[in-house]
Amino acid sequence: MRTPWALESLDQNTAFVGLGFSLGRKAEKGKHIVLGCSHLYNARGEGLQYRLSKIENPTIRAGNPFMSRDDAQRVGETIRELFFDARSRLPHRVVIHKQTPFLKDEREGLKEGLSGVDDVEMLEIHIDHALRYVASIPKSDGGFREDNYPVKRGTVVKLDQHTALLWIHGVAPAVNPALKYYKGKRRIPAPLVLKRHLGRSPLSILAHEILGLSKMNWNSFDLYARLPATISFL
Repeated sequence: MRTPWALESLDQNTAFVGLGFSLGRKAEKGKHIVLGCSHLYNARGEGLQYRLSKIENPTIRAGNPFMSRDDAQRVGETIRELFFDARSRLPHRVVIHKQTPFLKDEREGLKEGLSGVDDVEMLEIHIDHALRYVASIPKSDGGFREDNYPVKRGTVVKLDQHTALLWIHGVAPAVNPALKYYKGKRRIPAPLVLKRHLGRSPLSILAHEILGLSKMNWNSFDLYARLPATISFL
């Protein structure tokens, strides 16, 4: 009944939060009940708190709910309270993961609710199933040939100043260094699309954190999950 493993390489002053929302589909039109879920993780990848709360004044766009500025501020304040209750101090940095964009009111409200936190990162994360790539191997003549394996787990491709692709699902080192391990062994994996809406951390750090959090599903003996724990359980 002990913790099977924990992360050791992430910043101990950082808190990781996953936000997700759901609609009460049976509610009267225009009066949907929106519930916001938040998971709070520490730098070791251990879940500290889980909170379910009602969003009072949501905006619905393309069937997805988004928070008002006041709702976002309350969520930010809740994050501060949860971390302080668990650690008796505020984190220096908070990284928030969400599968939908952060609208302006959400960004401003969360920043207000997280007052006292030095650095806030807001990352939109989703899988783009339309993107499929296989790895290539350089040849001696300067050309390339297909590797016949998917892209390596941990590969990052920067698309622009705010967007990048990250392969959580991909080829990983095997126990035998001469071999390659690919979870599932079928189909070409799709990358995560990372879009930064706020923050200043290097892309390498953001990717490293997501890769670590993808290993924190203790309900499975798999090497990793296809999403970080912050949003895979929402």
